[in-house]
Amino acid sequence: MPGAPSKAQLCSRLGEGHAAGVTVVTPNKRLSQALMAEFDVFQTQKNLTVWEAPDILPFGAFVERLWEDALYSDLGEKLPLLLTPAQEQHLWEQILKDATFLLKEGAARQAREAWRLLHQWRIRIGTATEDALAFSRWAAEYEKKTAGESDSARLPDLMAQHLASLKTPKLLVAYAFDLLPPQTEEFLRRFEFAQSAPEGVSGSSPRTPSPSASQAV
Repeated sequence: MPGAPSKAQLCSRLGEGHAAGVTVVTPNKRLSQALMAEFDVFQTQKNLTVWEAPDILPFGAFVERLWEDALYSDLGEKLPLLLTPAQEQHLWEQILKDATFLLKEGAARQAREAWRLLHQWRIRIGTATEDALAFSRWAAEYEKKTAGESDSARLPDLMAQHLASLKTPKLLVAYAFDLLPPQTEEFLRRFEFAQSAPEGVSGSSPRTPSPSASQAV
């Protein structure tokens, strides 16, 4: 794995265009947009007026793009269908429809998030408490209902099996990840990859004394 590039080095590599084969993945869409904006400033400072858009996108979107590429390749017939977020939510709501929760939609969202975290952090579903046992049953039903399909939680593990048959970046940079979940790190290590982080910002925050409760009366 190459050394971690600074933001300036990263922008310089991205400035070489698609021929450089550099893709940057971020933890979320907001950070992708922020880095894209900083790259545009970097290019403008070089007095450029036109440049290739860099390949910067959230990690989940990158994995989904690999699935789409595979879908239109020789692997297409072997790949399971990918559920949309709305389909995932609907399935969880169906599974929880007989539960005694007042807000089943919110409970289904939490169950879907728990399913994602279990895969990200390689956590085994426990049965030590009543809540854990209930979720274990719901997860088993969800897995049964999605046999032959995949979802965003399981997609990295699925695509990791097919990377050798796909066109992948020469260098994959994980940008601004405070902590890499085991699933994400295992996936990234199948590439030539490096980590990069924003430079720290130094500063001071003024302190203003405020009256105590007794003084404020």
